[in-house]
Amino acid sequence: MDIQSILMQWQSVGVFDYLLPFLLIFALVFGIMQKTKILGDEKGINVLVGIVISLLSLQLDLVPRFFQQAFPRLGVGLVVLFCLMILMYMFIDSTSG
Repeated sequence: MDIQSILMQWQSVGVFDYLLPFLLIFALVFGIMQKTKILGDEKGINVLVGIVISLLSLQLDLVPRFFQQAFPRLGVGLVVLFCLMILMYMFIDSTSG
């Protein structure tokens, strides 16, 4: 089984449309709640709120469409930015201070 067929299988079961956006939204919500301690230091409450917000956000058809449009463009933009940074640091003398 090659990587293309694996990715096609994942796409057919909704990994890219639902699982990955769910995990990203959960990680962001949980991280923000842990850092700000809005509901105290209780990790379980933060997990529960993160799961609920993530599941509720996936009910909108807007979220999967947003991720399908935004992240491929973001990935290309990051590649261009990293290439520019590599080229820039190749020509900057790091020994001078």
